[in-house]
Amino acid sequence: MLAAQKADRGTEAMDARPVAELTLEKEPELLLGAAPDADDDVVGATLVEQFGSAAEKLVTALRAAGGEPDQLVSLVVYTTDIEAYRAATRELGEVWRRHFGKRYPAMALIGVSSLFEPDAQVELMGVAVLDG
Repeated sequence: MLAAQKADRGTEAMDARPVAELTLEKEPELLLGAAPDADDDVVGATLVEQFGSAAEKLVTALRAAGGEPDQLVSLVVYTTDIEAYRAATRELGEVWRRHFGKRYPAMALIGVSSLFEPDAQVELMGVAVLDG
């Protein structure tokens, strides 16, 4: 599922629909999240494959809102296996550069006991500042 939330400060505008139905309005700030695909299927067996799928969805949603990957100012990675994430940093770096380039926003890695989809190992949540 892919969700987007407008950062309207003071209003509660939330859109949580599958990526296939997602429509975004251009806002100065945009909160994006990426996890399983539009059919709620986890894409990829490994953490690296799932990270790649989530990164692709995040970039797709960002571009649909008129943004580009270099406009991400923050990214939170939620994973069920921090040790696997640490062990795969070289492969994750290659996936990162393929989707986001060489620039890294402020980032946090958060270990969780589980994610919404039982087979999911990783979810991403990014904040972008779009040109107004």
